[in-house]
Amino acid sequence: MSGDTVEDDEIAAVQVDDTRATLKKVKHVGKDVFLYPINTKYAPIILNKDNPGCILGKAIHVGFDM
Repeated sequence: MSGDTVEDDEIAAVQVDDTRATLKKVKHVGKDVFLYPINTKYAPIILNKDNPGCILGKAIHVGFDM
């Protein structure tokens, strides 16, 4: 879980495996990092020592039409 530091409830670009990166809202819980999707059809992703990831950077602006 290396990379840039983001605070809880900020949105970050996160590398979750060798081929995928995603934008998710970040929440730190102990040593785990929970990545919550804006679209509730998707499940959260939990990063920890058994499921590592890398925060690539903090999102400055996210805009979309719903």
